[in-house]
Amino acid sequence: MKEPLLLKIGRALDNDVILNIPFISDYHLEIFQDPEGNVFMTDLNSANGTFVNGKRLNGFIMLQPKDEVFLGNGFKMHWEQLLVNPKAAPTEPQNSKVTVDKEPKKYVDAFASLKEEKKQQQEKQTQKTPKVKKSFFQENKDVIIIWGLIFAFIVYWYFRVS
Repeated sequence: MKEPLLLKIGRALDNDVILNIPFISDYHLEIFQDPEGNVFMTDLNSANGTFVNGKRLNGFIMLQPKDEVFLGNGFKMHWEQLLVNPKAAPTEPQNSKVTVDKEPKKYVDAFASLKEEKKQQQEKQTQKTPKVKKSFFQENKDVIIIWGLIFAFIVYWYFRVS
């Protein structure tokens, strides 16, 4: 039997996988791989949650090969890349740390489709409301009203005094 694997993931420096992303909690989740190769994920009461196949994870779950995992507000985690094949597992645990930059490429890719969709919606809105040039009176409506009130006051005052 091979040694089980336990990975702690979050922003804190004592995690095995460090993600310097604002919406990831200091201690976000744990991944455990037993000697038979079964993989379990546990959310550590993270603020923004862990989502497996679109459902928020409460407690733990046994992951399947096609499961999609998102952390917080949309960071797609490729959890399969963190694991060790049980047949090729090393006999001694490795003490290596993995650090992800503040703006990792996966983070950008996770939001690329949302940004593109939002951009398209904004373009549609600008197409729906074409810009019409306003006349002089429409652009200066407030100034004209103020001058009209001043003129009316002067006329009223003039006739009231005389």
